[in-house]
Amino acid sequence: MAFCAPKQLATSLPQIIPSIIEASMDGHPKVKESAKNALNDISSVIRNPEISSLSGSLIAALTEPANKTKAALEALLECEFMHSIDAPSLAILIPILARALKDRGGDLKRKSAIILGNMCSMINDPKIFIPYLSQVVPGLQEVLLDPIPDVRATSAKALGNILGGVGESELSDLIPWLLKTLKAESSPVERSGAAQGLAEICLSLPNSRIDEIIRDSLSLRNNPKPCAREGLLWLLTFLPSVLGEPFSEYISATLPVVLSGLSDDSEGVREVALRAGQVFVTSHGRAHTQDVLHPLLSGMFDEDWRIRESSVTLLGELLYLVGDTKAVGLADNDNDDDEMAGGSSRVTTMIRAHIGESLADSVFASIYVVRSDISSSVRQIALQVWKSVVSNTPRTLREIMPLLVDLLVRKLSSQSSDHQTVAGRSLGDLVRKLGDIVLPLIVPYLRDGLKSNETELRQGVCLGLAEILRAATQKQIELYVDILVPALQQALCDDSDHVRGLAAQAFHALLKAIHHATESVVPSLLIKVKEEFDPSQPENEGSALQGLKSIVSYKPRDLLEYLLPVLTQHPIQPYASYTLGVVCQSASNSIHYHFSYLIPQLIKELTFFEKQLEYDSSPSSSSPPSSSNDSIDDIQIAYNCLRNSVAVVVGSTSSTGVNYLVTELGKQIEHEYDVSCRKWGCLISADFFRKCTVDYSDYIPVLLKYILSRSADIESMVLEGVLDAMNALSTTIPIESLASHMEFIRSCISSTASDVKHRPGRSDLIAPDGTVILPLFRLPKSLEPFLPIYIHCLMNGSTESREIAADGLGELISMSDTTQLKPYLIKTTGPLIRVVGDRYPSNVKFAILQTLCILLEKGGIGLKAFVPQLQTTFVKSLSDPSKQVRSKGGFALGLLVPMSTRIDPLLNELCQGTQQAESHAIRASLLQAIAKVLDAGGDKASETATAKVSSTILNCLTADDEQVRLAACETASSLGAILPSTGVSDLLYDILALDSTPSSGWVPAAGKILGCGSVLRTTGDRSLNARTEILEFLESGLNDDRVSVKVAACSSLSLLITPPTQKNVIISEHKKISKEIITKFLSGLIFYAKSDSLEVRRAAVTSIKDLCKYHSDCLVQQIPRISTTLYSIISNNDINIRLKRQSERAMKYLLGISYHSNLDNPQYISSIQAIQSADVEVAKFFKDYSKRMLAKLSEESDDNTW
Repeated sequence: MAFCAPKQLATSLPQIIPSIIEASMDGHPKVKESAKNALNDISSVIRNPEISSLSGSLIAALTEPANKTKAALEALLECEFMHSIDAPSLAILIPILARALKDRGGDLKRKSAIILGNMCSMINDPKIFIPYLSQVVPGLQEVLLDPIPDVRATSAKALGNILGGVGESELSDLIPWLLKTLKAESSPVERSGAAQGLAEICLSLPNSRIDEIIRDSLSLRNNPKPCAREGLLWLLTFLPSVLGEPFSEYISATLPVVLSGLSDDSEGVREVALRAGQVFVTSHGRAHTQDVLHPLLSGMFDEDWRIRESSVTLLGELLYLVGDTKAVGLADNDNDDDEMAGGSSRVTTMIRAHIGESLADSVFASIYVVRSDISSSVRQIALQVWKSVVSNTPRTLREIMPLLVDLLVRKLSSQSSDHQTVAGRSLGDLVRKLGDIVLPLIVPYLRDGLKSNETELRQGVCLGLAEILRAATQKQIELYVDILVPALQQALCDDSDHVRGLAAQAFHALLKAIHHATESVVPSLLIKVKEEFDPSQPENEGSALQGLKSIVSYKPRDLLEYLLPVLTQHPIQPYASYTLGVVCQSASNSIHYHFSYLIPQLIKELTFFEKQLEYDSSPSSSSPPSSSNDSIDDIQIAYNCLRNSVAVVVGSTSSTGVNYLVTELGKQIEHEYDVSCRKWGCLISADFFRKCTVDYSDYIPVLLKYILSRSADIESMVLEGVLDAMNALSTTIPIESLASHMEFIRSCISSTASDVKHRPGRSDLIAPDGTVILPLFRLPKSLEPFLPIYIHCLMNGSTESREIAADGLGELISMSDTTQLKPYLIKTTGPLIRVVGDRYPSNVKFAILQTLCILLEKGGIGLKAFVPQLQTTFVKSLSDPSKQVRSKGGFALGLLVPMSTRIDPLLNELCQGTQQAESHAIRASLLQAIAKVLDAGGDKASETATAKVSSTILNCLTADDEQVRLAACETASSLGAILPSTGVSDLLYDILALDSTPSSGWVPAAGKILGCGSVLRTTGDRSLNARTEILEFLESGLNDDRVSVKVAACSSLSLLITPPTQKNVIISEHKKISKEIITKFLSGLIFYAKSDSLEVRRAAVTSIKDLCKYHSDCLVQQIPRISTTLYSIISNNDINIRLKRQSERAMKYLLGISYHSNLDNPQYISSIQAIQSADVEVAKFFKDYSKRMLAKLSEESDDNTW
């Protein structure tokens, strides 16, 4: 067929050759030989002489690809082609080239790609190459991603040539594949290859298609994936050099993308961006300098330091390229203060000639400013660029001065703080180097800039002024002080807060250089403050006051020492008061250093204005006591302004200053001689509580100690200050926080009350019962700040806290005036009732019951609404395990009964309780409670109720438990006090009728004796009908053989002798009974005082002691007998100590000796004489013993403790 139909064979070779090549690999020798012959025959149809001449090498490469491919590729590369390549040639070449593209070695792949790329230019008809695209393009795509850069480059060029030869339509998937690979999350090598391939392909595309590709690619700049952004920058790295001059129209759009990539978060993106920038500069820097230059100048002032660093680097490379120079080296000690740069004047001249004078000045000015960048690496690179392109720094600065100053001011007025810092540093550096040259130019410029309507420009001017003042010498500043001071004054009064703040910085720079700057600037500000101040609207602060705030807030300690004496000059004017508050707010972190001066001065001024107002409001006043001619309205305005200012001053205290303020307020509050200091110390503390915004919780105890120590002050104005301070504290601090200080508050109040009690001259504050009524709690609503704290702890605290709160509440109520207590009765009683009803320990209940008793005593009828709840509470407490709770509950019932209209239900409940009581102790408490009820309101009891009580008494008098019997006796005594004569007789006869036969034991007999004595004690003449029988019964008990009965008889006699406390008892009638007792029983008692039984002796001596205590006037004739008996006991050192102590006490009462007396009272003298007449030895003994012992026995001692 090669010889018969060569044309037809040529068209079919793409299908035939692969099959023949496959046959050549067959294992049968004849098949291989036939395939080789076929290939030789096919080569005869090749029309290209060069390919034909190489057919032997090519066929060898087809049949032995492993060994002959390299030789064939080298032969092709060495061959110089003069003719176009035809289809048969392609059929032979393509399998060899496709095989080489798949080789592992990079050399064969590179050579194959070179041949493919060159071959496309030697094909006349692209159609003959189209059938082979599927064989070579995938291989080229794979080679395009090869790790070797040279291999990737040749593959990219080959793809570009192929696409240029066959057209994009035949390779429609290639560009999408490249774009996909460009942003794929693969290796940077693959993205680089894809970018290079796409760049080479763009060379073969029309401009419209290139525009489209670049536009689509630029959209990747904001892609969230770093790989996509990196791929874009790889594309921009290859496009400038590949496209060449046509790429210049894309510089303005693509270079900013490169610069933004310099600040990318991904290090790989930043590295590619820098490489792309270097390519831009290298390929287009000289021809399109301005297109490259302007983005770099903008990048030098970018917010990101990486962009600035790379922009300066690229700008340097561009200038080196334009100036035909290289970067000079920097020594380790090089800095930006060198006078001479390292570049030559030739470089500067070439740069100016290439880019123009104006643009060159702008470039040099920008580089000089960036030399002061906040990043050290940026500064170092900028310094190197400056030294490389500038030959003489001073001369260059003079040439670019106007442009440099304008740039500095624009950067100073920038919204970026970094720009402001850099420009400020640069300006300071400029002033230090060329101050004499710069200042005449820049100061007038800055002064005129303050007149601009642009706020940003005025801000930049102030920053510039500050930097100039920091950098200039004192001599230079003094030369321009006449310009600088007015400029600062104008800036300090600017409408913009930011401008004023920056002007404050400039002022402090001036103050640092010239120490008298305060006297030059501040007085004029104060004058303007006074002019702008409107007393009716002080909150409308003028610009001058705002400026004053700015300079104070910047560095307060430098100005407070000057301002405070000026603003507090006597008498303080309204504008000065308001200004003082504003200044202290601005200097909150430093004002505390001046509290030792400021607080006393403010108190002095407050006192002055207060006296002025009092004097002017007095009808008898003719003119103020001062030289001021102000009207009372003016004085009132001044006082109000000062009062508000004081609150602002203390409210602006910082957390550090709280300690200083508290210490100073404590000094004022504790001032002993000046009432104004104490008053205003408390009132200013209240202002502090209301206005302070920092945490002062650690100092609350200290302040409470100071303030509450004045709760007993003799001056009402001080007490009002104390109340105001406590109200302020309680309303500003959460109740939960104050609750933690409840115990300390209680301690402070108790301490003050104790101090009052023991201080001479304050007896008017002590009630008859010994309770102190604090003056603070005589004020209206004085309990308002305290009660919530106690009640919160009572309702929500721990067990210990509840007990302390209840006790403290009782103390607070007891120290309060009854009138002022009334509004708080209900809100106090309710929580107490609620808590005491819960299951809390007995100590908590006791504390609450004690407080309720105080409330009942102080509040009286005001608590009538709570009678049912209180009665239930008190009755319930009678069943508590604790004796003190039961005792207090019974006492409380006695206080409650007067407010009850009917007590029969209560008596019935208590009587029933005695029958159902779980223990003897509870039964005894119930009986004692009945006694309290009868004592307080027995006249309200009906006959039925008294009969019920009488029955209860009779049942309990013979009880086995002694507590129950004694409680029954107490109840019988109270019942007897309210019964009529018939009822008394019936009760006594009922007691006598109780079974007390010897067979029943001594208990019934003892109970009957005690019961009779108890009733007889309170009934007086109403028991006359049964008295004789009762006394005989008592006498029989005294003479009974049983010791316990004798003791009961003695105890019953003690009861009879002791004056009753019931309100219905007539004392004179009781006195008559006592005389009968003395007449009838004294001899027996004296006899039994010498009994062999210790119990009997003690009981007898106790009865004698009670006789001596309450009826010593009836014992005058019996003194010798009694003293002799007691002498035998007291003088016996071996006697029972308790018996001896009771005998001593009896002798003390018999002789009429009071505590620490001088033993010169008539009763003592007459008694000693009576004893001496009977027995001199006994008299001598008691004279000595009275001095040694009896006079030292306290009146408050419990007689029956022993």
